[in-house]
Amino acid sequence: MLTAETPVVAQPAFTPCASRFRKAGLKRSGHRSWRIAALLIVAAVLARGVISTLVPLLPDETYYWEWSRRLQAGYFDHPPGIALLIAMGTSLFGDTTFGVRFGPAIGAIVVHVSIVILAARLAGPRAAVRAAVLGAVMPFSVLGLALATPDVALLASTSVALVFLERALSSPIRSRRSLGWWTLTGVALGCAFLSKFTAGLLPVSLVIACVVYAPLRARFTEPGPWVASAVALLLFAPVVVWNAGLNWISFRFQLNHGFGGEENDQDVFALVDKSGARFLPLCQVERSEVGVKELRLDTRPNPAPLAL
Repeated sequence: MLTAETPVVAQPAFTPCASRFRKAGLKRSGHRSWRIAALLIVAAVLARGVISTLVPLLPDETYYWEWSRRLQAGYFDHPPGIALLIAMGTSLFGDTTFGVRFGPAIGAIVVHVSIVILAARLAGPRAAVRAAVLGAVMPFSVLGLALATPDVALLASTSVALVFLERALSSPIRSRRSLGWWTLTGVALGCAFLSKFTAGLLPVSLVIACVVYAPLRARFTEPGPWVASAVALLLFAPVVVWNAGLNWISFRFQLNHGFGGEENDQDVFALVDKSGARFLPLCQVERSEVGVKELRLDTRPNPAPLAL
């Protein structure tokens, strides 16, 4: 019998049974989030398919199509990435609009899936849904990725590189698993170099992050980043050799096109703004999901969110 002097023992907030129900609920919520993300990816694919059907090939696309009929290690204004994508499609479906845009359409799916995976890795299933929404409704994601342009190849390879990079930075330093992910990062980064010269901004930004943020500096002591760099440069080497034999024509054109010259009336700020728009689908994932809470890394073992 309880008396006035009998102490009342507080019950735990969750019993083992309640905890199991809570975990089951979270699991069901995670599955639902992945189903929603998958539906949004499919919806975006259908939307781009409709646009691709209704819009005839644009002059730039026919220009890159002509490249694909004469494959080589470089071209006047870009590396050969988009030409390889178009050649893949036309080899399967012939010289048709569908054939020209098939390879870039696969690249667009890779972009969408990659940003969803990256958001899930950084901030959970709900973040994955939000990333899927962004990939389905942003004008550049729907309209720009429906066309056969170098930006599709660049974003596809860059987004895959970011997924591999996050896994590398989340792995124990100097481990075999870390080396494997770094190697895959190098392959994806090399493909980005083959797509567009602005891909060089990614390794530069990563080096800055490793220098500025102390927990990342130890990565310079493991072989992974150096192996990734070697792999990426090896893949990019044919472009360099091709340009060297033609008086560096692509590099000179892009420098003149981007930072001055008679053909260009844009200033540097306009160039940065235009280049930033191409990376907007990836940047929006980071801004919307990582945020201030995810960047409080001083007490967390995984520095990947800040690096990305």
